[in-house]
Amino acid sequence: MSTPQPQDQFKLKLRDTPSPYISPLIEQLPDDHRPKPLPACASCPASMWRATTSRIECLCRMAGKISWDGRQEPTLFCDGREAAIAKLDE
Repeated sequence: MSTPQPQDQFKLKLRDTPSPYISPLIEQLPDDHRPKPLPACASCPASMWRATTSRIECLCRMAGKISWDGRQEPTLFCDGREAAIAKLDE
């Protein structure tokens, strides 16, 4: 089995569950200030977003760590998001 190289594109074909939740902070941001592409955290009930005068970041309460701060690639699909949405539906 060959090891994927950095230049290889990684494309997921996962089901993206529609979420009844959108982060209140993300919802209030003007479009030009929202993360692009929008990370899965924006529609995850387990996310906790915070803003300073110069940036925004997201804490994943399931993983207990910063999941987005603009310095790394955004997480586009996440099992934690799917679990948090399922918990809302219970």
